[in-house]
Amino acid sequence: MKRVLVLDGEQRSSLAVVRALGEKGIPVIVGSGLNSSLAGASKYCIAQEKYRNPLTNLSYFFEDIQRIIHLQAINIIVPCTDITSSAVLNGGSVLHPQVLIMAPSPEQYFAASDKIELINRACKLAVPCPYSKVICGIEEWKNLSAEQNFPVIFKPRASVLIKGGTLLSTAVKIVHDYKEGAYLIHNDSGFSVPFLVQQKIEGEGIGIFALYDRGQPIAFFSHRRLREKPLWGGVSVLCESVVPNPQTIAYSMRLLTDIEFHGVAMVEFKRDQKTGIPFLMEINARFWGSLQLAVDAGVNFPYLFYKLTIGDQICSVANSNYLRLRWLLGDFDSLLSGLVKRHPASKMLQQKRTQLLFEFFISFFRKTKYQVWRKDDPIPFLVELREYLRRFFF
Repeated sequence: MKRVLVLDGEQRSSLAVVRALGEKGIPVIVGSGLNSSLAGASKYCIAQEKYRNPLTNLSYFFEDIQRIIHLQAINIIVPCTDITSSAVLNGGSVLHPQVLIMAPSPEQYFAASDKIELINRACKLAVPCPYSKVICGIEEWKNLSAEQNFPVIFKPRASVLIKGGTLLSTAVKIVHDYKEGAYLIHNDSGFSVPFLVQQKIEGEGIGIFALYDRGQPIAFFSHRRLREKPLWGGVSVLCESVVPNPQTIAYSMRLLTDIEFHGVAMVEFKRDQKTGIPFLMEINARFWGSLQLAVDAGVNFPYLFYKLTIGDQICSVANSNYLRLRWLLGDFDSLLSGLVKRHPASKMLQQKRTQLLFEFFISFFRKTKYQVWRKDDPIPFLVELREYLRRFFF
């Protein structure tokens, strides 16, 4: 068995990878910027290692990864966020030449992650996308805002930008007027380079999970977001598997095939609540937050990608079971956001507080699996709960 180093141990996606590989008997080491991490607490983790933050100093990060490779005899590295993916794919040449990276090629990764390039590609391939405009500075924003219906979405070119050999983490913002946008352009480095202004789409989120082998589809899985954190849009806290929609599958295949993609990806859409059209949001060219849902439903993306990486033959995977997945502490945060804050920009928050409470508590009685809590692997949840309470009260 190859020894696997899973990075970003503080992420739920990393925990899902560790469990999915560990259950197959694969030795998994967890790396993190923390002394102890969520994924590192799993019974399937045989060792934890700490590395320095690649956002602070890439050279130190690579020194630490090289040390871990030699100390733990690592054969495969799995980056699970855009930060470590960008770092490893940009500097893979400084790592041990025999170490394999469970990720697409740098060219494929950046083709999928560059939001401006992705929108251009989607338009060429007739994949529906929100009205989008590339903005290169304050004057262009001033001209656009005069004719713009608010709110709009400010999207940096990528989740992680590379500037002068350093990594810069960015974030998508909801903008409600010209002044708010101007402030971001002047003060947020993510908008100091060309970025996207997009129409805000109201509707349910749809994710198409995919595994590709050198441009050929191997596995698909689809999920629907039921609740997010915060309620008006963000990370999924309650989701369910759904039968893949032929339309969104076709759109995803157009994009990934055109990129000649290899590896795992989640293609995100939002189905407009007025027209029913699924609009492309983005592609995550790495493991994603709701990965555990697919694994529990019978599509083990980490193990399939592991087998691809070591050169094993795998068959196409088509079937999966219906399932709901809940991130309990995230769902509690979502509930609080709905009870305490009311977001004027979202038309989806028409629920009364009593309805929010009812939906939260009724979820305990529906057939649902929990993302972090597992009876046979409970320690990660206890670690998460400890950190949550520490942040909540202190």
